[in-house]
Amino acid sequence: MGAGGYMAGQLYVANSLMFNGVGIIAAGPYFCAWRNLTVAKSDCTMTPSKIDVEKLVDITYALSETEQIDNTEFMNDGKVFLLAGKHDRNVNPGVVKKAEDYFNYFVDKEDIKAVYDVEAAHAFPTDRYGQKCGAGISNVENCGYNTAFELLQHIYTNLERPSAELKLNGEFLEFDQHEFKDHSIDRSPSVDRVGFAYIPSGCQDKPGCRVHVMLHGCNQGRDLQGDSFVTQLGYNEVGEENDIIIVYPQALPWGNFNPLGCWDWWGYTSPSYGKQSRLLTICIAFGSLRTAEKLMR
Repeated sequence: MGAGGYMAGQLYVANSLMFNGVGIIAAGPYFCAWRNLTVAKSDCTMTPSKIDVEKLVDITYALSETEQIDNTEFMNDGKVFLLAGKHDRNVNPGVVKKAEDYFNYFVDKEDIKAVYDVEAAHAFPTDRYGQKCGAGISNVENCGYNTAFELLQHIYTNLERPSAELKLNGEFLEFDQHEFKDHSIDRSPSVDRVGFAYIPSGCQDKPGCRVHVMLHGCNQGRDLQGDSFVTQLGYNEVGEENDIIIVYPQALPWGNFNPLGCWDWWGYTSPSYGKQSRLLTICIAFGSLRTAEKLMR
């Protein structure tokens, strides 16, 4: 959501060969900020009319042609889920529509699901957790809409919807994110030491389970919000019912560069923040998948 949505989009565009699809909540298109915090805080959150989708598409093709990101053709094999709360005052729903316009260049229209009718504010909508829908006082709102299921169902299809009586018989585990970070090159302390994962009971004694990486937004990491974004969104229930491992990377605040603990979608770690070679991207993408592989052994 928010910065997590932007980071998810970056991961997918830069590494589309690795992922089956992407879910983006309250965020806009790839490279929207143009390495500029002012643009990130204005155009890419509240002024969608200033987002030039065609220019962002052009830079995507250019980065692909120079092999700084995966070939854009791989995106055509994936699926995209987008959601904007009707009452979001932090990110204009029109910004999410710009993300939809962007992905229309690379993904078949029938493989894009865009949801604009949930009565949420700037929050993750669920069907059982959180504050009143649209209240705008919490990062999680009970809107009678199971975003986690709808998102994963769009990407994977043929999933079983978890019942309200489902018990989480799997394991919540912590893993060392710094294992995947080269401290000699990447000095950003915004990657927390600890990340979380939920390993469904059906994945504890067999290989081959699918993996979903869930990225929190600003002010939503464990350092600021505890475990609410790990336990209350509904992903674990969907994972338990359908044998999908859920990995929750964690970001930290970093002084004036990143005071709210956001993932880097405007360039606070490097001007190359949106490219495949960035170590923060590698830390999340490869680290999450290797962690899941290790935890299943």
